[in-house]
Amino acid sequence: MSNKGDKLNVGCGIKPYKGYINLDLVNLPGVDIVYDIAKTPWKPFKKHQFDEVLLFSILEHIPNWMEVLGETHRVLKPGGRAIIKVPHFTSATSYKDPTHINYFSYGTFDFFVGDKHYYTDWKFSEIRKRLRFGKKVAIWNYLVEIVANKFPKVYENTPLRIFPAQTVYVELSELYIFNVCLAVSFQLNFFACFIPALISFVLKCLFVISNSIDSCNCFVFLGVIRMAASFTTSGKLELFEVITGHLQLIASSGGSPNPSYSDGYTNIFA
Repeated sequence: MSNKGDKLNVGCGIKPYKGYINLDLVNLPGVDIVYDIAKTPWKPFKKHQFDEVLLFSILEHIPNWMEVLGETHRVLKPGGRAIIKVPHFTSATSYKDPTHINYFSYGTFDFFVGDKHYYTDWKFSEIRKRLRFGKKVAIWNYLVEIVANKFPKVYENTPLRIFPAQTVYVELSELYIFNVCLAVSFQLNFFACFIPALISFVLKCLFVISNSIDSCNCFVFLGVIRMAASFTTSGKLELFEVITGHLQLIASSGGSPNPSYSDGYTNIFA
């Protein structure tokens, strides 16, 4: 069970959270640690210390915000997550506050995820990201939010931007752990689906072969094996019809051949 020492709230301001170590530049009520996060590395914290790090409305204020993101990665435990909330560039909030010096889009954090990332030697794996709209401000934002998150590139590159998004919400976790979990999950899913199917296929083949040996006559003609089920014949003769090089067994009555579908092909006796 996690405790207060497992979670870090960076730049808590006037909203410290229970169950978190609350950090801010200013010694406000509820702040546990006063520290300037722009000074990297973060001396108060060791590597792999936290299960969760919150960065709510903080990265837009920091000149070296990518270094701050790197420190977030460093202090996270393997499998831990960083939860980030920043103003979207279409929001008036991005420009209203004079201390905002960075601007973010839906795809900004893609540059720090997986193979797309080459700026530093650390990597994240994106868990989830979402554009959030001020639904209390305008009721139509419920619909706009659905469309914008379904087609974010269309939203950000067309006049749909006249409906401003409020924030970009992102959850990031360490890439290595994510890939290991993904690989294990893939292997388990593969074996869970493939092995039963293979066993079922083999059993069906054995069943068919067994039945064929007991109740079928096997004929080989021109390199083609044809399995013909046993027929009930009224005489001693069995009639085979040669049709385009394939053998077929046809029942005959009275020991004499039956006409062949009136197609003109030759009938022969075995």
